[in-house]
Amino acid sequence: TMAILATVAFKTRVALDDVEYGGITEIDPVDVAAARELEMVIRLVGAARLVDGRFDVHVRPAFVDKQHPLAKVDGAFNAVMLQGDAIREITLEGPGAGGVETASAVVADITSVIGTMGTGFLQNDAAWRQLKRLPPGESRSPYYFRLSVEDRPGALAKVAEELAEREISIAR
Repeated sequence: TMAILATVAFKTRVALDDVEYGGITEIDPVDVAAARELEMVIRLVGAARLVDGRFDVHVRPAFVDKQHPLAKVDGAFNAVMLQGDAIREITLEGPGAGGVETASAVVADITSVIGTMGTGFLQNDAAWRQLKRLPPGESRSPYYFRLSVEDRPGALAKVAEELAEREISIAR
């Protein structure tokens, strides 16, 4: 679904191989507890964005603030959030049991929202662009990571120093 959404949104061909993905099987109960402590929830989030004329598309578990609209999506429901200069932010939510019905409904909703239904864009005309994928590892965004260190003086300071040398800041 993310490859389809990114193709429609960015007017460039995004193949399934262009989508980095990770599943919920890697989530540990310790991560769930950490999310709860930070007043967040874990959701499987697909994201597509343009960065300096290149696209970045991925699907992976993410911490979502409990106050964010995506945090309220639960069970068999899915949501699509669109952000852009012209539309600011729009969230579409509905049943998402999966399969062809869900993918078709998502694409229909997206195309109706961005106003491309019946235009040349969906018929492969000159509106297509040839954008390149942002190379893996070049996307900068907030990220959760967990590590275990020995309980001795200076251990956490050494971790903070190593992160600072790589221009990685710690929010909390």
